[in-house]
Amino acid sequence: MKQFIQLKKVGFMSGLLQKIAFCLLCLCSFLKLNAQDFSAISAEMKDIYHQLHQYPEIGHEEFRTSELIRKTLERIGYTSDSGTCSAMILETGELGKKLPTLVIAVLDTQRPGPVICFRADIDALKLQENTQLPFASQCPGRMHACGHDAHTSILLATAKVLKEKQDELCGKVVFLFQPAEEVAGGADDIVNDGILDRLRVNAVFALHVAHAIPVGTVQLLSGPILSGSNSFTIRLIGRSSHPAFPEQGNDIILAGAEIALELAKLPARQISIVQCPTIISITSFQAGTGTSIMPGEAVLRGTIRSFFSIDDPSYNIQGLVEKHIQARAAPFGLTWEIQWKKGTPPTINHPHLYQKLVPRIQQACSLLQIQPGKKSMASEDFAYYAQKYPCLYFSLGIAKDGLGEQPLHSSQFVIHERALDMGLQLWITITEIILNTQNPFGQLD
Repeated sequence: MKQFIQLKKVGFMSGLLQKIAFCLLCLCSFLKLNAQDFSAISAEMKDIYHQLHQYPEIGHEEFRTSELIRKTLERIGYTSDSGTCSAMILETGELGKKLPTLVIAVLDTQRPGPVICFRADIDALKLQENTQLPFASQCPGRMHACGHDAHTSILLATAKVLKEKQDELCGKVVFLFQPAEEVAGGADDIVNDGILDRLRVNAVFALHVAHAIPVGTVQLLSGPILSGSNSFTIRLIGRSSHPAFPEQGNDIILAGAEIALELAKLPARQISIVQCPTIISITSFQAGTGTSIMPGEAVLRGTIRSFFSIDDPSYNIQGLVEKHIQARAAPFGLTWEIQWKKGTPPTINHPHLYQKLVPRIQQACSLLQIQPGKKSMASEDFAYYAQKYPCLYFSLGIAKDGLGEQPLHSSQFVIHERALDMGLQLWITITEIILNTQNPFGQLD
């Protein structure tokens, strides 16, 4: 991380000039913010980012994070009081009992128009940070290695800008600070509760920092962009034996190894890799306790990543897996059972919303370079919103000056902080386009 410190020193003057130029470019956007206003908002956004990064919290435990979000919203003019207030922090009722760290704020311009929602995930990972950043994690074994601190600080800055410029907008903006993206029970609980229905949300947007993509570049695709993720547990049952007499048992470890190998090879030979890209990974194999007994039971666990449901009859992934298990277990005389756990569905960018909005983003904001993205076998619980609402999910470039090259979930993951300004620019540009009182965007779906 010496490189980081040297870059900060050597590049100070050039960085200052770049910042001044960036602020001047923003005069034609950011809802007519002047350079001084933007500079102050940018500095505050980065300070919040540092605070969040220093105190990461895992899913369902983001209490300090949630408190910081609430206090920041209150300081910039959002109130918890009900009534006719135009900027409020919602009471989340029964949903709040299930997700106590959830924070939702609403900006109501008091003029008719679309209702758009921006979502930021707020949880961190169980990982020991190894970055040497001056604002590195102060929580042993916890790290913001997936950029949720960046997402949250960008959305808080967006809430501030829009609050100050609401007279130039119509409709409503919902700011959704979602807990538990990395674990179960985040987006799916929110969607199932129906709170976004009650707010009459027309479209939902999210961004995610993306390593090795240059700062100023935003990538996305129309249609499926992230795979779904499902898990399974296979239990093999047979007879144990002495290792000197394997013929007296079922050699369950050898059988399990063959099953693991066959399942890993299955997508390349039984499923069209063009029409239905699929990855089957065995992530755990547990059997036996020592060297003097060949076990009579084994448990294999794994995941399936695909852009189709595992029970979709077009490809029947689930059926193929079970067929291969039976074919390998039977010669060894094993019985077996499998438990399926459906996880996150594929994330799909709404084609009509993409076609209508993305060209206008590029036209309205010369600072952002919009590029076609790439499909990824990673998964995201943002997919639950996309199942119900028109959605767009953006990849935000974070690489500059040697920073932002390490992959997500790495102990050395860092971002270039100019990316925060670009994320703010993206959210403000989208808001300007959709909620513009002078040039209505029209239907979102």
